[in-house]
Amino acid sequence: VLAGTGLAIANSLADAERDAASLTATIATALGHGRAIRLGALLDAAAGGIATITAIMLAGPNLGTVIACAGAAMLAVGVALGFRGQLQRAWEVQAVGYGILAAGWAAAFAAAGLL
Repeated sequence: VLAGTGLAIANSLADAERDAASLTATIATALGHGRAIRLGALLDAAAGGIATITAIMLAGPNLGTVIACAGAAMLAVGVALGFRGQLQRAWEVQAVGYGILAAGWAAAFAAAGLL
């Protein structure tokens, strides 16, 4: 839920100018740019942190954990791009980061015999 909401906010931010011009109510237009980007970053940090920490702490060191960490790093790059104003690219990079993070998390738990 955290990851989906964070990604939805990032996607909404990419379209916020067009949505505001057409008077379309979205999470980004309702919260405003500053609050939306900070909330999205907070949700992304929470989701990415929880997934990465659980992979490290519960599954231990394995290739899946490394992949999960790489996905979390890509997620962080996406968040940074958003703060730099590259909103379209930001949500795309975040989506890819979440995909890599999820695959790595699942692989880590599978390799540890926990999944």
